[in-house]
Amino acid sequence: MKLEKVVIKTDEKDLERVQKVVDSLSQMNKSVMIGKVIYGRLGDNILLSFNTDSASFPFIFEKLTINNVKVILDSSTEKLRQTITQKKGPVPYEGWDSLKKQNRAVESIEAIASSGNYQELFRIIKDIRNEKSRIEEAQNALASTVSICIQNIYQNAKIQKSRIDDSVNKLLEISSDQNLRAPNLIEFTKMAGIFAIELDSNDESTVYKLITICNNNQIHKYANIAAAVKFSKIVFSNLVMHENNLEFAIKKLNLRWLNICFPIVEREFNENDKASFTDLISFIESKR
Repeated sequence: MKLEKVVIKTDEKDLERVQKVVDSLSQMNKSVMIGKVIYGRLGDNILLSFNTDSASFPFIFEKLTINNVKVILDSSTEKLRQTITQKKGPVPYEGWDSLKKQNRAVESIEAIASSGNYQELFRIIKDIRNEKSRIEEAQNALASTVSICIQNIYQNAKIQKSRIDDSVNKLLEISSDQNLRAPNLIEFTKMAGIFAIELDSNDESTVYKLITICNNNQIHKYANIAAAVKFSKIVFSNLVMHENNLEFAIKKLNLRWLNICFPIVEREFNENDKASFTDLISFIESKR
């Protein structure tokens, strides 16, 4: 079966409407074949692409264009565009040359990786205009780049104490990054959470912020429990000093969420850590 690639150009403002038009195609014609939609970015624009069979292509192209969805054309589809224009009026389109004009200077994957900019690697991987070799190089560099990113954020906070809050927020963003949920990358969401916990544990004035990490339902579940364990060990080592931190935990700690997380990651903690976690949960329950 010969496949045709459909490429659509839109922006954030019109993306939802375009997605609805694409979703409606198979409802209008049950025989239409639409492959997985892949998203890419080009400056402020968003590119959507999917494969279809040759028989479905004219129908899809016509429905998209009469719904004012901008399709990227090559020479092979120019005749089809002219036919639709004669029947329906002008067709919104752009040629591939318009995309090439917007290309930024190409930065090497090595340079991107060394800076820890893993988000840029994801953009390269998702950009359908990139050569296969560049996409594969970006994929191969992802793991080391995420690691560099985490280490850079952590070290910056260690050097400049004023940046701890900002660094913790960035680490928690990494820990909650859905792009890192792939099996070969998910350990980095755990690592980012662990570093965030360490930064908030280094000063008595920030220990209470561990409760926020405990309650965060977007990060790696190991980090939720590790934050509770760390908080427990710190505050129960000196109840008088940490009276305010305990009061904050009594008011804010989400026990229900922690009890959901604990069985999932329990095997990753030693007996001492488990005891600390249980002590904290029992104490909070007794005070509510």
